[in-house]
Amino acid sequence: MSPHRKKVECVEDLPDPAGFRAQFDARVDRSGGPDACWPWTGRLNEFGYGRVDIKHHDGTRSGYLTHRIAFMLEHGAMPPHPLVVRHSCIASRNCCNPRHLLSGTQAENMRDRQRQGRTASKSGELNPRARVNARQVVLIRAAHAAGAQQKDLAGQYGIAEATIWRIVHGLRWPKVPMPGVIGWDEALAAARAGEVAA
Repeated sequence: MSPHRKKVECVEDLPDPAGFRAQFDARVDRSGGPDACWPWTGRLNEFGYGRVDIKHHDGTRSGYLTHRIAFMLEHGAMPPHPLVVRHSCIASRNCCNPRHLLSGTQAENMRDRQRQGRTASKSGELNPRARVNARQVVLIRAAHAAGAQQKDLAGQYGIAEATIWRIVHGLRWPKVPMPGVIGWDEALAAARAGEVAA
């Protein structure tokens, strides 16, 4: 890490606080009013959280979660370690309304997630990290049963070969029928019909 580079933890760490705030505010949708969620209209990460790059004094950039930056802009600094920034709202992971953001422990943050129904333990298409849907899982299992190589399926569906292995062995998507079990023929027919319709 460059000796001039410092992790952004407070407004004073920003090279141009006023300019950054103006750019940040331009990407926050406040149209719902002061009590509504203010969604981030810029880039989102794979989990649906807003993400923004901040340029350091040495010219390098680092990515930060936008709700943490919104909290910092409101309060002057992020919560001290080990505290985190929590969302009190349910509707939007990319909400940047300071009224919906509060500091707390990671344990409190996990309880918030569970109460709001945002736990990562959700299965299938309800899991925000899912890269395929149930129809594709059936087609993957059918192709593998017919002799397709796992590496080829990984390339076709844009997921890791290890994920394909877990899918075809029933470790992922366990509620979707496996080849040869009751319900497989119906699931395969429906998946193929969906493929044709698409």
